[in-house]
Amino acid sequence: MNQVLATARHQSAGVALGALCAQVESLYARLQGWDMSTVKRYCVEKSLYSADEIDGIEDEYKRFLALTIAYPGVNIPIGDKVDTLWHTHIIFTEDYAKFGDYMGGFLHHRPSILDADMDLDGEFATNSIPLYERHFGKANPVAWSKALCCCSASGCSGSHATNDFSGHNNH
Repeated sequence: MNQVLATARHQSAGVALGALCAQVESLYARLQGWDMSTVKRYCVEKSLYSADEIDGIEDEYKRFLALTIAYPGVNIPIGDKVDTLWHTHIIFTEDYAKFGDYMGGFLHHRPSILDADMDLDGEFATNSIPLYERHFGKANPVAWSKALCCCSASGCSGSHATNDFSGHNNH
């Protein structure tokens, strides 16, 4: 068993793999219900993404969020394409705050520059990709590129700004 799966097992404290998979699936389904059309339109108008790619990046963003919520304390760095959509979502402060209410908690963003010791490449290889592939299949290299890895929801030890989804509503 690799490091991330052992960490995830420890973090989920006795939650069976089937239940964890069901939780990720339920979270992802709930995230699919959040309308991001205004954020996506802004991204296309600002040439952050093409009209052809924005829906795919939105889907990858929501997959990242589902993993981050389901695996609290596990650092899941993301690629630049997904991170840019996250940054854009955050600047729509009212929508991002309502999104947190909808999901039952607030997901903080922590740029890696705040953690000089963070090994994003290592954590991307041992955390992000294995968890993604466990729940969603082969990762899309356009959205999940190790070379572009830059941010996560938690600090290097998971003790900094972390998600606050202890009572998340995933039904």
